[in-house]
Amino acid sequence: MASLLLKETTNKKHVSILSWNILAQCYFNPSKALPFQLSYDHVGTKSPLMNWEYRKKKILNKLFESNKDIICLQEVEFVAYEKDLLPFFSQHGFTGSMQTIKNKNHPQGCCTFWRSSIFLKVSEFSRNRTLTTVLKDQKNRLLAVVNCHLEGNPSKSGERTKQLCSTLLYLNKHFEHHAVIISGDFNCQNGASTSSAYLSLGHVPILNVTDNVTTNHDDGKRPINGTILEKLPEKTNNLPVHILSAKGNYCLVNDNQWIHAKNIHVPFLEWNAPIDVRKLAKIVPHPYIQSEFKSVYPPVNYNMLSQNIYSLGEEFTFCTRPGHAIDGLDQMWYTNSSLHLETTRKLYSDEERTKILSEGLPNEINPSDHIAIGATFSWSTNTLKDLRDSNFNENNNKGGNSNGNDTSENDMAAADLLKLASELYNNIPLGNEEKEIFSSIVVQLIVSSSKGKRLTKEEIEANKKLSLQKKNILSKATPECKKMLNRYIYLHKKAEKKKK
Repeated sequence: MASLLLKETTNKKHVSILSWNILAQCYFNPSKALPFQLSYDHVGTKSPLMNWEYRKKKILNKLFESNKDIICLQEVEFVAYEKDLLPFFSQHGFTGSMQTIKNKNHPQGCCTFWRSSIFLKVSEFSRNRTLTTVLKDQKNRLLAVVNCHLEGNPSKSGERTKQLCSTLLYLNKHFEHHAVIISGDFNCQNGASTSSAYLSLGHVPILNVTDNVTTNHDDGKRPINGTILEKLPEKTNNLPVHILSAKGNYCLVNDNQWIHAKNIHVPFLEWNAPIDVRKLAKIVPHPYIQSEFKSVYPPVNYNMLSQNIYSLGEEFTFCTRPGHAIDGLDQMWYTNSSLHLETTRKLYSDEERTKILSEGLPNEINPSDHIAIGATFSWSTNTLKDLRDSNFNENNNKGGNSNGNDTSENDMAAADLLKLASELYNNIPLGNEEKEIFSSIVVQLIVSSSKGKRLTKEEIEANKKLSLQKKNILSKATPECKKMLNRYIYLHKKAEKKKK
């Protein structure tokens, strides 16, 4: 392994990327009982694949053979990232980032690697189930790479789509970028899920039910002081129709306008089950409709799904026991306005496909239960356009001030606001020491100004020094970083006011 080097892409006009769920060892060969567990009995307890050291070498070999510039991995154990992956990739010209997860008991997350000779990391942030890295190339083009491993419970379609929504809105609001690639394990099928519909259309389609429409729902939970609609409005706050919130069996679709959940529906099934529209609340249409998200791989055959079949054995990206394959689980999307799809990674040869279907995964050919996906892109134009949509963000910035607050924050308790500030703090692109100094300054100044009594000369002088230090840190920060620092200050100030 030590002599195996990743060749650098010779054509800098192209961007090549690979995405792969490598199957966390804690799920494949668990040392203790898990609340959920797929069966890998077909592999055999005596197989060398059950050993991480053996499987790790095969995983790294496969990654090197791919010869990609950006590598997105899912189900990477934190220990494996620090001990195995990061050191090895660093030796071969790559830099990496690991997703930040609040739950310290969660064993794995997403990580992204990129060639240091081609890209410089400008910023990054972690959200629930996603890691986003903004990379700058030698021509100052900014590529946002969203690495995701969405909610795994089949019935939680809304959760998966909210995870994408949260990430895209945060990216569009806070970070300059000229293109977006989203890749990872979506845990739902491409073309038969609210998540893929959300990306391709910009929103989740919600339609009126044409049969048995009634407003006489005697469930005792009608919204107070609200208008009950029989049919959906054409738009919600000048955006495609979406559900602002849900209360009982009613969905808020405009200011004070509600509709019963039984009168609306999503016009497709996910995992062969109807989608509960109430679970789609707060999924705001994304701001990349003009940028036009396109899928690298084709959608699944919907006629196939109607027969309760999840794969025809031709385009599957996931397989556990023999014959148990699923199409379109791993997906890759890109902004068609700024990137042109040049090539798509072939999932497997005919021989490999036959072997996987007959033996199941993992096996000696593919040491994970997922198949690696990938593509090569070229930039569509030499003219760089920032994909941030200021009009969209202004319309959705319900609080309407430069700190980016919204009305939901006005209703938050101090503890929740500080929680938001803490999450933002983890993603501020400054060194740990500088962040700690800045945070300490902010807290001291806010506490001092909220004492409600006249300050002494010593306190005034101390505050002047702290303010100069704060100003100095802000003056050296990038525009994106400065926005985050100012928002951090705002959240702390608002939290302090709430305490009174």
